[in-house]
Amino acid sequence: MDAVRRDGDTSEKIVINDDIDAYPYHIDNKYYTTDINLCCLKRKVISNETFASTVQGTVIYFDSTKSDCLNTVEGWLPFLNEYQLDIKMLVCKNCLEETTEGCSKRVVQEWCISKGYELIELEPIQDDEDVDDDFPETTGVNRIIQAMNAHVWPNLVMKMAKKPGSGENRIDTELSSLANQLSLEESLEELLENDDFSHLFSQLHELKARVSAMEGPDRLSAAVQIIEAFWKAMDNAPEGEDILDL
Repeated sequence: MDAVRRDGDTSEKIVINDDIDAYPYHIDNKYYTTDINLCCLKRKVISNETFASTVQGTVIYFDSTKSDCLNTVEGWLPFLNEYQLDIKMLVCKNCLEETTEGCSKRVVQEWCISKGYELIELEPIQDDEDVDDDFPETTGVNRIIQAMNAHVWPNLVMKMAKKPGSGENRIDTELSSLANQLSLEESLEELLENDDFSHLFSQLHELKARVSAMEGPDRLSAAVQIIEAFWKAMDNAPEGEDILDL
């Protein structure tokens, strides 16, 4: 709890009642901000209906070295199942693949699958494959924080995405449009100067692909320029007609 709190703690604990302490926690990520409470239950209790309706997830810590560790966890389920839980995590220091004491990792994982929990090891034991993995999975406290950030909290406030036409995005769009236009004009000049029909159609195919990647007015303008250039190359440009009316 302390390690998670350090990531987004905003103040000291709040005593909800004799059985529950709450710690305000602020989430601020790329997509939204929200304020939640990390609550510690001192004993097995459902509390009142108002509190129960606000609970979104649970984190159960257990000692995997004890032979009855899963029985202890099972004792909490009748109470926790009364809550509508979207986040369900079972946390321990680590689990051994094989052990004569406590519960092995396979046994704990099977329990988690049957109950809908995610096993999180705070200090997982890494093998050679894990060390060489180019894309290691998130573990420990970081995984708990990641799961909390991925949840859709009912009181979250979405961040407004930058509009394409404002600030840096607008400048990037204009520069990209200018670069496309200059490149297109160079290709059209080459198209008009070339008499080789096989090369002509090859260029048209390339220009078509380039125009398809454009958007809005730029795409329409480029298409008109290509049609005009093609007619000129074929010496068949219509007189007195608007390209857009054809």
